[in-house]
Amino acid sequence: MCWNASVSLNTYIFASFATLFSYFNRGANGITSIQSLIFYQSFIIMQLIEYFIWSKTFSNRLLSQIAFVIIYIMPMLNIILIKSQPKLIPYLLYAYIVFIGILYTFIIPLNTVDFSTLPSKNGHLSWNWLNINIYIILIWHAFLSVRWIIDKMYLQFIYVTLLLIIILILYKDTNTWGSLWCWIINSIALYLILAVFYDELCI
Repeated sequence: MCWNASVSLNTYIFASFATLFSYFNRGANGITSIQSLIFYQSFIIMQLIEYFIWSKTFSNRLLSQIAFVIIYIMPMLNIILIKSQPKLIPYLLYAYIVFIGILYTFIIPLNTVDFSTLPSKNGHLSWNWLNINIYIILIWHAFLSVRWIIDKMYLQFIYVTLLLIIILILYKDTNTWGSLWCWIINSIALYLILAVFYDELCI
């Protein structure tokens, strides 16, 4: 993830302000529901977890387990936001739960997961609990992105897909998945703030 506790905490505070600012202004291009707010927060709270990891405030194992759960909840939080074809939501959720169940029962038994997050040689935190192959990553990404495809939110889909490609190229070998996380969150926060002003001034 980011480089130290201070950067992580400041990123979390800035992004939290942006999401609340967007939610309470309810612009057409921002956060319009509590469910959407929760989805954005699932990304942002990773920076708070990182702050606690860097500062060694709580058990590293516990924080890694919390981060693990949040990462796998993200697609579910996005799926339930589908608007154009809500009848697909239960089927997609069921398919995703089956995928996770098979993954951590037969492919990577849960008791073999290394729940630790430690500094890597490149200065970022290594997510040892997310040591998975590229095929599993692509399936996770497909579930995360299915809402943007169904609801024709192609800009979001392209943005997240490009970021994933960059992350895979730069950080897969070191398992430092979150190395770009703070940049992602800051860019999302900036977009949400600018979207509010756009809605107010241009619409």
